[in-house]
Amino acid sequence: RPPGNRRVSGPAGHRRGGHWRTGTGRPKGILVPATPLTDDQIAKALEGLPGWHVEDGELTAAYKSGRADIVPFYAAVAAAEDEADHHARVTILYGTISFALNTHDAGGAITEKDTALASKIAALAAGHDATVTARSTG
Repeated sequence: RPPGNRRVSGPAGHRRGGHWRTGTGRPKGILVPATPLTDDQIAKALEGLPGWHVEDGELTAAYKSGRADIVPFYAAVAAAEDEADHHARVTILYGTISFALNTHDAGGAITEKDTALASKIAALAAGHDATVTARSTG
């Protein structure tokens, strides 16, 4: 941490105020507001996210891959999550990896942060030969 930049933590270690790594006051990654999307906005976003759907108030999808391929796929997703400073709930069961997204800063609603990360996950899945399943099982 650079001198003079102190980390301010809120509940569960969430940063607020400034970003302690850069000192810019903004996190790195996808910079979109944490405003809940309307049902129409979610429906429009889902048109471009094959295999993704809303389940229990979360944007969800599950992908199948060879068991040995799950780890590199998830490693790529984890790097994208860190870059976006936004993280999915991830469940891995044998050759299936499931993702569930919502935004805590928006009261658990689905926001542009979620649709942007879902889009990134879908692109990473394609690059790791992971195929979407009919419904998440996680």
